[in-house]
Amino acid sequence: MKVLITGHQGYIGCHAVDIFQRAGHFVTGVDIGYFTDCTFTKRPRVDAELTADVADLTSRDVASHDVVVHLAAISNDSMGELDEGLTANANIAATMHLADICKKAKVPRLLFSSSCAVYGDSLGAHADESFATAPQTAYARSKIAAEQQLLELSNNDFSVCILRNATAYGHSPALRTDLVFNDFVTRLAIENKVHLLSNGGA
Repeated sequence: MKVLITGHQGYIGCHAVDIFQRAGHFVTGVDIGYFTDCTFTKRPRVDAELTADVADLTSRDVASHDVVVHLAAISNDSMGELDEGLTANANIAATMHLADICKKAKVPRLLFSSSCAVYGDSLGAHADESFATAPQTAYARSKIAAEQQLLELSNNDFSVCILRNATAYGHSPALRTDLVFNDFVTRLAIENKVHLLSNGGA
C-alpha cells in the first residue's frame, strides 16, 4: 500500500512512518519543515518526501496513494490561541484543500487526526463518540469544524476516518516537552517537582 503522511516529521508523525514501514508499506512524507533540525533521536526515513505546506499541495502530489494520513496542524491549545485566524487556515482550510485534492485524485481513504479537545470539559467521564462536543479553544473549534466538513465529503468512493486522539506522551524522535505528561517528567528531572495548573479534575 502507498501511504502519504502529512506532518511526518512531527511528534506523532515519526511513529506513524515507522509503523507503516514496518508493516511493509511505501510511505511518502509531507512536512513544511519548521522543525526539521529539532530532533531528539534519529527520525525514520520516508521512501519519498515533499517539503511543502499542505495548503500548497496539488492532486498530482497525492495521486496514486491508497491512503492519506493527515497529521499536519497547529497542534495544541496554547499555540492555537495565539492567532485564531491562522489556526483556522492551517487546521480547517488546509485540511479541506487536502480532502478536495484527494477526491480529485481518487485517493480512496483519508485518515484525519482530530483531538479529544473537541469534548471540552467532560467532568472526568470516559468520553466516546456519542458524547456531545463542547470545544473551548481555537484549536478544538478548528478540529471539530474540520471534522464536520470532512464528513460531508465522505462517501463510498472517499472514506474519511476521524481519530479523536488523547493527549500524546512519551518518547519521539521529534520530542515535545510542552505536552502535559512530558512537561511533568521534564520538570521532575530538572527541578525535582511537578507544577499542576489545575486541581487535577480534568
